[in-house]
Amino acid sequence: MEIQYVFLVSVVIFAASLAQAVTGFGFALVAAPFLAIIMGPKETVIFLLFSGMFMKAVMVYKTWKDGHSNQVLVLFLGSLLGALPGAYFLKIASVNTIKAVIGFCLLFATLALMKNLKFKIIHQHLAQIGCGFISGFCGATAGLNGPPIVCYYLNENLPKEAMRANLVRFFILGNAGTLALSYYWGTFRPGEIINITLLSIPAMLLGWFLGERLFYKINAVLFNRLVIGTVLVSSIVTIASSLFS
Repeated sequence: MEIQYVFLVSVVIFAASLAQAVTGFGFALVAAPFLAIIMGPKETVIFLLFSGMFMKAVMVYKTWKDGHSNQVLVLFLGSLLGALPGAYFLKIASVNTIKAVIGFCLLFATLALMKNLKFKIIHQHLAQIGCGFISGFCGATAGLNGPPIVCYYLNENLPKEAMRANLVRFFILGNAGTLALSYYWGTFRPGEIINITLLSIPAMLLGWFLGERLFYKINAVLFNRLVIGTVLVSSIVTIASSLFS
């Protein structure tokens, strides 16, 4: 494995881990556009699902007292329903189609967050299942299961501590479920990504260490701006990458 390749992947994983620690969801959003160029779109999806499990496990442990597991379980069940067709789509779709899915998912999330859209939710569980379904489908096809869930929690005006804790709980469950379905469809082969995942762990832990300290120094307004900014930058990079492919 080339040193330059490992270095580039580690730099991206460091930045993604830093964003994840601060916002609770930025791992795939930051990493996917750049890793898609380095290792290819399909390989990026599986790598992010697998390597993200390590990062999220650390954060679940650190935020255990802040989250609400019952709320997360309903969203997770919805994501399983969405991941089933999504994993199959990943198997049959072309590289250009996957790039388009990544770009449009990010663009939709960016516009929704920038407009600060708020909706009055009457049927809470139905809304959670719907958001979970969209998240599961996007996660299985593009590795980007974050935007629908982030929009849902921003709409609920949760405190930043609770939002971050809920997000990492959802994502670790979602990653595990999507990986299981991807393994069933034949798109997840552990032997192909274990080495690069292990080599990127030091960069991942360093990003989390610095991000954890930044999180407690920012207020709620800055937190929301960072959330929107993370999605916006990823959207621009992904769309540009798709256009110039």
